[in-house]
Amino acid sequence: MVLKRIYEEYNFDVEIILIKEYKRLKLTQAELNVLLALFSIHKKRKTFSLNAISRRLDFTQNEIAPLIESLLEKQFLSIDIENNNGREREIFSLDNTFNKIENLFFDDEQQKIQQATESNVMETVNVFEDVLQRMLRPQELERIRNWYEEELYQHDNVISTINLKGDKATIGNVEKLLSQDKIADVEIDEKTDRILDSIYKKL
Repeated sequence: MVLKRIYEEYNFDVEIILIKEYKRLKLTQAELNVLLALFSIHKKRKTFSLNAISRRLDFTQNEIAPLIESLLEKQFLSIDIENNNGREREIFSLDNTFNKIENLFFDDEQQKIQQATESNVMETVNVFEDVLQRMLRPQELERIRNWYEEELYQHDNVISTINLKGDKATIGNVEKLLSQDKIADVEIDEKTDRILDSIYKKL
């Protein structure tokens, strides 16, 4: 968990994220307050105590108990029994909270990527239809979508190649040119690697 590591090693204020995103994380205000109290306690010790939470909030222990139950059910919190020198104590973990925050941000990024893909596909289709002066066929639309979903080619290269071919552009010849450029880029990279290797060997 990257976020947990940043929190522990660099004293990152994860509470700011919770305060800003608690509604998207499907937490109530009361659950958020309890969770923030748990983070405050977690910095000093990992022993679970209703009394310790109550001291940090304007809630009674009877009010806190169902909120703890809710956080457990929503999987923001886990509590385990630890046996230390014959004495049992409850230890709590907030790892699930870090996971939920990371998943929330990951979903955000995936949505941005999806939106960018849809925008690029739409632009490419429009450029193709402009130069060909006709609607693209379903199989052509599918090929274009595949370029972007499989991340086969750079969007700028796709647009410039279509414009280069003009009214003679087809899915096939544009794809062929893009593939040739991709192979050329790989060959250049390999040549550069060989040159760098030879330079390093002389050092």
